[in-house]
Amino acid sequence: MYMNTENKLYYLLLSLIEHQMRQGGEFRNGSHEPIRTPEEAANTLFLPSLFLAQELSKSMGDGGFGYHFVSTDAPNPLFPIACYKVDDRQKFFAIAPFLIDVFMDYVQPRSHDLCNLFGSAEAFQQLPRTQ
Repeated sequence: MYMNTENKLYYLLLSLIEHQMRQGGEFRNGSHEPIRTPEEAANTLFLPSLFLAQELSKSMGDGGFGYHFVSTDAPNPLFPIACYKVDDRQKFFAIAPFLIDVFMDYVQPRSHDLCNLFGSAEAFQQLPRTQ
């Protein structure tokens, strides 16, 4: 079965979330309600985590991953961004370490209130708006 880079990254994030939940970790959304399933958490966290991973890569001088993020009103009210792939050269193995770092250093410590995670993304304020 062939999976594209985004599918592989999604399943990597899903496995990290599943592991944390098995260890007793919780994820809570903006209303402080617990996120019940790993899939729900992964769906909520995928784009924000990818965004933060790309920003981390850029801040370290490694450049971006070929994604363009814009601020939008939907579909994720906690972190309203849309993502467009503009360059297909980056592969899973180049992005995965940054995604893992974001999960371990940014997501896990803020999993009790994911609004804190999204509010801490300084670069989010500089995103262009969709029309």
